Amino acid sequence: NEDLRTACLAALNISRVTARAHAEKFSWAAATHQFLAHLQPVVHVSPIIAELGMG
Repeated sequence: NEDLRTACLAALNISRVTARAHAEKFSWAAATHQFLAHLQPVVHVSPIIAELGMG
């Protein structure tokens, strides 16, 4: 649900077993892979960043 309050209240009705089973589908390795897959190269470096030697 897009409404955070509604989603939180609905989550209270989910069993702990169901919640844990869902959470176990995710891992640090999977999260890292997803993060890395979305990285894009920097095309333009701001002159300020370049001046600071950070780009």
